[in-house]
Amino acid sequence: MAGLNERDFLDALRRRVPAVGDDLAVLPSPAGKLLAGIDPVLDGVHVRLAEAGGLAAGRKAANRNLSDVAAMGGQPTALLLSLVASRDLSLDTALEIVDGVAEAATEADCVLVGGDFAVWDAPTAIVVAVLGTADQPVPRTGVRVGQQLFVTGPLGGSILGRHLTFTPRLTEGRRLADQADAIGLSVMMDLSDGLAGDLPKLLDGLGATLTHVPIHDDARQLDGDALQHALNDGEDYELLFAADRAPEGVDAIAIGTVDGGTGIRLQRRGASRGSEADSIEPARSAASAAASTDDVITIAPGGFVHGADVTTSTSVAQTHAVASRVAQRLERGGVLRLVGDLGAGKTTFVAGIVEALGGDRADVSSPTYVLHQTYPIADGRRLHHLDAYRVAGSDDFEAIGFGELLDDTRNGDVVVVEWPDRVAELLPSDAMTVEIEHLGEDARRISVR
Repeated sequence: MAGLNERDFLDALRRRVPAVGDDLAVLPSPAGKLLAGIDPVLDGVHVRLAEAGGLAAGRKAANRNLSDVAAMGGQPTALLLSLVASRDLSLDTALEIVDGVAEAATEADCVLVGGDFAVWDAPTAIVVAVLGTADQPVPRTGVRVGQQLFVTGPLGGSILGRHLTFTPRLTEGRRLADQADAIGLSVMMDLSDGLAGDLPKLLDGLGATLTHVPIHDDARQLDGDALQHALNDGEDYELLFAADRAPEGVDAIAIGTVDGGTGIRLQRRGASRGSEADSIEPARSAASAAASTDDVITIAPGGFVHGADVTTSTSVAQTHAVASRVAQRLERGGVLRLVGDLGAGKTTFVAGIVEALGGDRADVSSPTYVLHQTYPIADGRRLHHLDAYRVAGSDDFEAIGFGELLDDTRNGDVVVVEWPDRVAELLPSDAMTVEIEHLGEDARRISVR
């Protein structure tokens, strides 16, 4: 992945601050254990404010923090809001954001007690801090071999709306914490980055055998394999926990057991090869391994990329389906940053965009050696396909009239730039980004943001 990403940052941070790791910080207080945490929602990353509206964005910002309290088995007491608004944000939308945070607080039996406000030239940032209490906070580390793994609900497809409307599992979290000793509850977290991304964090180097992944109906409505969506989409905000036995009074779904091996294996239960069962490599792996038996199939590592619409593609048709969705956002012109290593499938993705915009995908070829290809699309417009891999710097792009190409996007043309980090200073800040990761064999993870 190009540039800084959350996983690399957290890995480096833990070497500097070993206490980092739980969903919230735990502090001693006269009233017991105090929980404290903070989480941002960024316009264009975690939410599209113009589409979702201020009320939904504010609720999401609050509920992400409240979900962390649920993961610790706590009770929230107060929220603080720091709203850093873009200069073009309207007063009405700003107040809707505040209302959304306050509404979520009230529903969780806590209160919005204050905050801060600023304006800047970047997209709006909604930063919420949470305070809470817990008699015995449930940690994220300390899982034991032989324990059962559970989730509190089906997974996948949150992009259809649940990422904005989810309910933090506060009641479930407290009920689980209350019976921690009775059921041998050792660890718990909320699922924000997808089961394939979050479960390795909970296991902390141990392995697991999964026998069931509950798939939400929303995941079945999306293109591609519903199981992959359940594993990778993220932003489900269900609780994932390990215990010696099933809890009482909580709708918990058993998904497997912790073992002393490495990696995470998902066993099929009589399904045909490739449909239901699988083995998940650790998230840091570069590619999936070959299937070892007819009952256990290796699938690509995964997890949610923040701010992205993520799809795991296993065919050209699936890649073109994602490209078609991207093309819808380029109907009136625009700039696309296309990120991916050599052989990732960038040219195939551009071919899908060209076809969706009314051109002939057979015309598309890699611009690596010619720097710039132009393809006609509908209504007399053009798609400009550029490759910065071999350029020495921005001057090479400016020499071919790149500024004029950007100007033409106002008239409906589309500009796609491969290896965009090499000419980053020339690209508009609102350019869409598509990142393609080759996960092994025919599998690719496509992130759109």
